[in-house]
Parts: sequence; structure tokens; C-alpha cells
Amino acid sequence: MAHHLEAKIQLEQMASQDSLTALPNRRALLARLDTMVAEAKRYEQPITVMFIDLDDFKKINDQYGHDAGDRLLQEVANRLKGLVRESDMLARYGGDEFVFVSANRVTNDDELAKRILNTLAQPVVLSHESVISTYGSIGIAQFPHNGYSSEALITAADEAIYVVKKTGKSGFSLSEKQAA
Repeated sequence: MAHHLEAKIQLEQMASQDSLTALPNRRALLARLDTMVAEAKRYEQPITVMFIDLDDFKKINDQYGHDAGDRLLQEVANRLKGLVRESDMLARYGGDEFVFVSANRVTNDDELAKRILNTLAQPVVLSHESVISTYGSIGIAQFPHNGYSSEALITAADEAIYVVKKTGKSGFSLSEKQAA
């Protein structure tokens, strides 16, 4: 019986956790964000969704190899975890994309985005011969201003990234999309 219970726990963990970074995966993110949005509606509280995309990650994989790229993603995840409060959520959305969700944050979104960008820009040792700095682009969406659902908030934040990418990367942009 204990073996079956342990196997069930492992399967549940595999279904909700990214195997490389040990962060919650997209599925777990969307489930938690749905809950956070429902609570925000009920208590009329704000939520911030930050979609974080590493700039030029493909070049890192091409130049240093996929193992180095994996080490970089693990380091980025560990660094971002240091910025997360217990009530926040950080997830690996896929590839080189992360999503940070925060409710009732006392610091403003600009300050948090700058802290994230500074954290990403710190040098990473990939091997005894390779030290790189990585950069990111961040799209920010806010509940209820930019959307009333998990999907709408993720989409608004993702679209805001493209504003940053068009203007040179390594920055952040607040979504201008109005909730419908």
C-alpha cells in the first residue's frame, strides 16, 4: 500500500513540476492562477502577472550546448526563487519562459521588474572556461485592468513582451490591453 501511495505522489509531482528546474510547470501555474483570480475577484485585490523571456537563449544553446543551456535555466530558476514570497508563484512556462505571479504586492511592478532584470544580468558560470550574463524581457499584466481570467492575463503579459523585443530587449513593458 505504501508503495502505491508513493507512486501516486511521484506521478502527481511529475504532472505539476518542471523536471529541469523543479518549479511548477504550466499546468500547475494555470491551476493556481485560476484560484488566485477567483480570490482576487472575491476580495477585489490586484494581481500582477510577469511573463519573463530570456533574451537570445537560442544563441547560448548553439554556442555552449544544450547542457550549458540547461544549467543556465536551473540557475535562473534558483535566482528568481529568491525574489518570490510565499504567497507568490513562479513557474517555468516552457523553454526559456518563466511566469511570476504576485497578489497584494507592496512594491510597485516597475521596481520588481528591475530587480528581476538585475538578477538575470548577474554573471553565470557555465563551466571553468565559460562565464556569461543573460538578459530578459518582461511583459507585465495586471488584474483586473488587463484581464479577468488566467488566460487573458497570460496573453496580455506575453503580448507586452513583444513591445520590449521590438525596442531592443532587456527591459519590461506594461500591457496596454484593456480587459474586455
